[in-house]
Amino acid sequence: MLFLPELKLPNDTALATGHVLDSPNRAAFAGWTALFVLFAVAAPLFVCMAPEVDVTLYDIAARNVLRGQVLYRDLFDNNFPGIVWLHMAIRSVFGWSSEAIRLVDLSFVAGNVALLVCWMRSWQSSAAARAWTAFTLFAFYLGTSEWCHCQRDVWMLVLAQLAALVRLRKLERLLAGNSTAMSAFYHSILEGLFWSAAVWIKPHVIIPAAALWAVSQLMWYRHAGWSGRLWMADSFGLLAAVLAVGAIGIAWLHMTGAWSSFLDVMFNWNPEYVSHGRNAGLRFLRIELFVDRMWPWLLVHAVAMPLAVVCLFEACSRSAEHDGDRKFHPRGLVLLSTFYVAWMAQAVLLQNLLDYIHVPPLLLGIVVIVGLWPRKLVPSATKIAFTTFVLVAALKHPMLEPQRLRLWPRCLQEGSTAEIRDLLALTRRTSWEDLAKVGDYLSDLELRDGELTCYNNPTNPLYLALNLQPSTRFVYPDNVMRCNPGHRDEVRRDLAASKQRVVVSDLYLLGSNANLYSSESRKSPDAEAILRQFPWSQPILFRSGRYLVHRVTGPFDRCWPEPAVRSDPIRNAANSAETTLIHRITMP
Repeated sequence: MLFLPELKLPNDTALATGHVLDSPNRAAFAGWTALFVLFAVAAPLFVCMAPEVDVTLYDIAARNVLRGQVLYRDLFDNNFPGIVWLHMAIRSVFGWSSEAIRLVDLSFVAGNVALLVCWMRSWQSSAAARAWTAFTLFAFYLGTSEWCHCQRDVWMLVLAQLAALVRLRKLERLLAGNSTAMSAFYHSILEGLFWSAAVWIKPHVIIPAAALWAVSQLMWYRHAGWSGRLWMADSFGLLAAVLAVGAIGIAWLHMTGAWSSFLDVMFNWNPEYVSHGRNAGLRFLRIELFVDRMWPWLLVHAVAMPLAVVCLFEACSRSAEHDGDRKFHPRGLVLLSTFYVAWMAQAVLLQNLLDYIHVPPLLLGIVVIVGLWPRKLVPSATKIAFTTFVLVAALKHPMLEPQRLRLWPRCLQEGSTAEIRDLLALTRRTSWEDLAKVGDYLSDLELRDGELTCYNNPTNPLYLALNLQPSTRFVYPDNVMRCNPGHRDEVRRDLAASKQRVVVSDLYLLGSNANLYSSESRKSPDAEAILRQFPWSQPILFRSGRYLVHRVTGPFDRCWPEPAVRSDPIRNAANSAETTLIHRITMP
């Protein structure tokens, strides 16, 4: 069972005495063996899954910047440039295949798991607990949908964990009296470098960074009292690193000509983008789908959050190493609990209810449970609870589906083909075989850079497949107009001024796979309203399943989705297409 070895708290003394066949070591060996088997079975399937639209967007941005274009000015993005820098480095070294980026993602996950095991070592967790926890963490991640893979949150968690572990090491040395002001200064510089690099990927990481700093300062003060010299060394070390890494990033933006466009996006576009993401109705519609996809792993928070909050309350309310006969929680557990609670807070309060955002707090929460689970709890109740959780997780785990397992030899032989991507898909945001047929058709048109518009985000892999530049700086115009309705006119003007010859659209974004162009559908007021909007108003050259290739004739005064059309189900679907996109759809 996933957490059961930790509940018995075996120790590592048998390893030191050479008794390799006793119970604790057998449990550890079984855990690492299970992890090896999991990797052998799941890794080929994972690597051959499709890249998500976010991954494709950052690949397009990285390719364009490497070709001399200016980020934000020539290719629009709402986010900080750190993820584009990573894609530029990864693609320059490992190439442009989807298998390469997925292997890199697997490496980041392995790094996260290794660092979480380091947290466990800080409180002398058993070898068996570490082995089975590593298995659990990988089992969780390998069962998530492709929407969670190769995403910024998981990648920056590696940097955040490195920073947090440096802070733990620094705190331990300070409390043991083995650290000088200069040593604390150097440790703080190293910690600040990791935090600052993570901020360039996603600034939300500032919240857990600040929480860890505050709690560690309190623990330090309660144990050793106030030391202005050490406090200044810690604070100024962090500040120096933050300023240095920030200056490097800003210098890159200046040297590439992206600085003014970056500021325009951050201050003129993003407030509207954030407001759209916090739309109460949209968040409500996402909750049911989110819970369905992340079940039963969301139960981790129901256990981990109370344990972490109690741990923090006890750690912050005591002023001595002992409270009666009870000892403090290990400092590593206190800081990890802080890390988890703060990360969960920013994910829930500051970000959208999207699957990939909630992968890091679940990884952290699993380890919090392993470290803080009450040892005096009734053993039979513990076993029943965890056995039930394991059975539910196993029954829902995609890696145990026979139809997926049958693809294992094909993944080794063929790689990530369009057919295999469709067969392995856990979300249906893209129909890869149909999109490949569209790509074959477009390749015969001998299009040049700027002559193709992929209007909806599931179609943007065509830019990479055909090695073409988008017609405008908006890689998928529909998403920009939906999330930034105040800038719709700017997007329309860019489309009208572009050299586009053809536009590719995705019918499924309308919330239906029906043919809007049939004689019966045309009589519907819903269809009439949509067919008057670009790109659905343009003549059709080719169709493959849900994808249409249109010849661009204009006009561009009405572009889908029109914000005024909100009165009925299909129009509502057209204006909040995320509710369709994020659902686990079974294609007919």
